[in-house]
Amino acid sequence: MDKIKIEEKIKDIDLVFRQVLSDFSKKENIQLGLLSGLSGICLSCVVSVKERPTQRHKEQLLQIITIIFSRINDKESFPAATYGNGIQGTAWLINYMNELLPSNEYCETLRAIDLLAFKSAKKCIKNENLDFLYGSFGDMFYLNERIVLGKTEGYLSELVNVIAEKSKTDGDGVYWYDNFEWSKNNPQNEIINLSLSHGHASKITVLAKIANSIGYTSELKVLIEGSVNFLLSFKNRNADGWFPSFIRNNVPEYNSRLGWCYGDLGAATSLWIAGNAANNERWKQESVETLLNSTRRKNLLENGVQDACFCHGAAGIAHIYNRFYIETGLEEFNSARSYWLNQLLSMGNWSDGVAGYKTKYGKDFWPDYSFLMGIAGISLVLQGFLAQRKESISWDECLLLS
Repeated sequence: MDKIKIEEKIKDIDLVFRQVLSDFSKKENIQLGLLSGLSGICLSCVVSVKERPTQRHKEQLLQIITIIFSRINDKESFPAATYGNGIQGTAWLINYMNELLPSNEYCETLRAIDLLAFKSAKKCIKNENLDFLYGSFGDMFYLNERIVLGKTEGYLSELVNVIAEKSKTDGDGVYWYDNFEWSKNNPQNEIINLSLSHGHASKITVLAKIANSIGYTSELKVLIEGSVNFLLSFKNRNADGWFPSFIRNNVPEYNSRLGWCYGDLGAATSLWIAGNAANNERWKQESVETLLNSTRRKNLLENGVQDACFCHGAAGIAHIYNRFYIETGLEEFNSARSYWLNQLLSMGNWSDGVAGYKTKYGKDFWPDYSFLMGIAGISLVLQGFLAQRKESISWDECLLLS
């Protein structure tokens, strides 16, 4: 691992953020969301302050926090009331960095957002939008993260009951149909999304995290065990990607991409977290086995890796192997994280990029500052490689990786 190259790239990204923050403060309309807006840049700065608490980093963080709090009540700052790009994601950030904030003035604001998230979740469930990034399970994840400071257990218990009523059961286990982007154009199809970003793997993970918070109740036990069994029933060792991305009209679609958003990495992570919550070593073994198999997949083109972003690029892949090396100490994960780290660093050579990086949108590549698709996420990943401690990568809980 070339620490000098990593440090140089982190400094390049820091310089970009210093340059653009003054512009952001002057703009009338800027997005504040966690995954696509200013809150994601703020998260990168939070980690910088925790890991490298220089005066410059502290001043930069204060500058971003000031912008966020000055505009948090501006509806135009959030494209939608969702976890991924709405006020819930920014509220998660405020909750996450609460010890760095100068006072408790934000508490009442967060309580109001807690109620908003609860109402949003109920509305999404009614409309069968159970998505993580843009639907009810994102709201439930946020409310679970607020359970200590916000005392949201009552909200969560009610939502778990409603989610249980929406679940389906067959011989393979528990699952949910979802009415989101992938089914809108084909409403006659029965589609089950298995991904971590939008689908079944995220449901397993959020329910497991709720069980850690409010207890492994009989209702949660049925939902978690049933949904894990459903996921494992589609594990196919003869495919390049062992878990499908979708099940359309009972037909699984295998050979998914390699990335955080879809495929084996997300499925394996959900099994690991559920295994920890339920104290189930078999699920954790299934997780490790799936990840070990995925380390063989190194061809960028064949695995759909076209850029460095966290969502579906080299950064997310490198980070997941880095986390599992820290978790397990297995040499295979050490080798895999090094390979994808090198890919990540080698992609940062665009002369017209931001800190050398550009993200592919459609047929073209564009600069991107954000967490999920741009350099904020890349900075977080690189900082995690330098720190090599679980506490230093705890931020990845916001993407259901811990």
